[in-house]
Amino acid sequence: MSGGSDNDMSATAWPGFVDILSSVLIMFVFFVMIVASALYFHIIIFKEQIVAQAQAQIAMQSDASVISSQNRVLQQEIKDMELQVANLSDQLSGCKEQIHQEASQFSESTNQQITVDEQENSLIVFFGRDSISLTPESKEKIKTFIADFVATHDAEFTTVQILAGKDPELVGSATRKIAVARMLNVRNMFLDTDISKENLIPKISEGEKLEDNYHWVKVILKER
Repeated sequence: MSGGSDNDMSATAWPGFVDILSSVLIMFVFFVMIVASALYFHIIIFKEQIVAQAQAQIAMQSDASVISSQNRVLQQEIKDMELQVANLSDQLSGCKEQIHQEASQFSESTNQQITVDEQENSLIVFFGRDSISLTPESKEKIKTFIADFVATHDAEFTTVQILAGKDPELVGSATRKIAVARMLNVRNMFLDTDISKENLIPKISEGEKLEDNYHWVKVILKER
């Protein structure tokens, strides 16, 4: 009786054991699937984050490279502009110096000397180094000189040589401009006279000194 009873209990317990084991296995497999799915999605998210970070670093490196290249270009442009500014400053200084020189040279006369040679019928006006104009006294002397000559000679057949000294010590075109300006100022004294304008003969004298002076205009009157 006891033996049969034990066999019945064993037969009854075995299916329950199998059910429990199956349930445990199913739960374990389900747990593994859940964990695997979670890890899979976690790996996907982590991978996307890593890729995004890598792309951001690459973009930052690219931007930094572009910015560095732009900075080099800008620095070169700044250097070129500084060089241009320096050249312009030098040119401006030269222009200022030239303007100052010409402004000081083309100034009003204050004191002038005039010498008259009655035998040669000539007159010499000595200008200051920084002047081109005629003083009122010089104009009156030139008018008197012309009137005296015309009074005894035929104005229609009178020729007027106007020579202007040119200072070789002055550099550039300033010395010629000064000589021409002085010569024209003296020539203007003859425009209101009876002497024909066609008989006015201007000329620049290169480096000739009169009474140890380059700053002069000489007038010679002749009757043809």
